[in-house]
Amino acid sequence: MRGSISAANSTLNTLVCFCWASPKKGKAIRRINTLFLFINFNRFILPIVLRKVKQIQVSERLSPIFIHDFEQPIWQMALEPEKGLLALELRDPKEASVSFSLLNLHTQTLVFDRYAFEEDWWMSMVTIKDNLLLIKQYHDSQQPEKQALLAINIGTMEVQWWLQNFQLLQLNSLSVSGKEHGESESIVKHYEINSGHELATDLVDKSNVQEQSIKAKYPTHYDSESPHLETIKSFIANYFNVKAVGACDYLEVEDLIVISWFYSEGSSYANVLSVIDSEGNIVIEEKIGTGLDAFAADTFFVLKNRLIFVSNKTQLIVYELFEGA
Repeated sequence: MRGSISAANSTLNTLVCFCWASPKKGKAIRRINTLFLFINFNRFILPIVLRKVKQIQVSERLSPIFIHDFEQPIWQMALEPEKGLLALELRDPKEASVSFSLLNLHTQTLVFDRYAFEEDWWMSMVTIKDNLLLIKQYHDSQQPEKQALLAINIGTMEVQWWLQNFQLLQLNSLSVSGKEHGESESIVKHYEINSGHELATDLVDKSNVQEQSIKAKYPTHYDSESPHLETIKSFIANYFNVKAVGACDYLEVEDLIVISWFYSEGSSYANVLSVIDSEGNIVIEEKIGTGLDAFAADTFFVLKNRLIFVSNKTQLIVYELFEGA
């Protein structure tokens, strides 16, 4: 029996390594297809293989480098990849409260936590840019076009500039563009992001998306309309012995596969995030959602070597997938 286990594990490792070394590295689904075909071909030794993999994975699982429960739902996140900063908007409908937190991903420390304004419910985060947190404010709940835009300096936690009658239409790399309430759509004004000073139209940076040297990686979302979803669901059924449903997020990072998938749990759904290495070991497995009534997309992202995701709405978790930044 020991020889059978060794041979089965060796065969699995060899094939998985072959999948990872495929020259068509950009074809994400090819890896799952190849591994799934192998598992079906070797269905009689699969139980032995999986038992062996489970023995390996216990000692090789990774631990989070950052975990924090904000005790309020994380409504949205904004990333400043160049500086390694992650801003979070915390919004609790039950308490009608909104606050903002900022995490330094390099040091795994909170720069500030649950920073709030008076009448904060009518505020919403736009983005984080350099050392500024841009926040949109709504003056009238019945007229959402009545807005203001303010920039908070994350170093001093003071308002750096405030456009009190400004409906944001476009966020560029160096400027914001919008119009004042009551003015024609054709009368667009532009303001420099760092200073808040108005710019002449001919000085406005026209690029809508800034080119950054450091970019986050986001998963591909496979919904029920995707022809590849069934292949991934079959892989999950064979590998985890669980029937996946609905949709999934899939991403390859170095020699790792990251999959966020769903399964039925009574009348609702649960969400699991799994990371599998090139030898078939499950190095991360987190149940990140329960009691769900829908299938979320973009359930995680990776910045450099950091895997970042929200668990159970209020908890932010960061893993280091491999050494080096």
